[in-house]
Amino acid sequence: MSVRSRGHRGNAFAEFEAAYGPVGPGDFALVDCGWAGRWNTPTYLEPWPYVSVELAAALLERGVRMIAVDTPSPDPSDSRACPVHRLLLGADVLIGENFTHLDRLTGWSLLTLAPLAVKDGSGAPVRAIAHCP
Repeated sequence: MSVRSRGHRGNAFAEFEAAYGPVGPGDFALVDCGWAGRWNTPTYLEPWPYVSVELAAALLERGVRMIAVDTPSPDPSDSRACPVHRLLLGADVLIGENFTHLDRLTGWSLLTLAPLAVKDGSGAPVRAIAHCP
């Protein structure tokens, strides 16, 4: 699923489910914050939009296996507690950061992830390919 937040405070998740159907176990959530266009600019690391703990919890309740964002982190830029990381990683839900071209996705897509093998790492660069219907 690809949810667009675009920085507004509306309920993009409810809008997505109303338009495309319910999110369920095993799904991956791609959250487009409209931030990828700032990549490689001085403004990319300015305070970025983030995933609320409420959205992360709602996705977790539905059994989502990964949440990916087009920002450096799903947590706020000034967060030391990293509540979204703690919530998701504590439930073995993967986190994707710095995704791009999420604005090109609408609704459901098949997602292929090809991570690099990083020995003893806690994360890895990944080639993400969305196959759009």
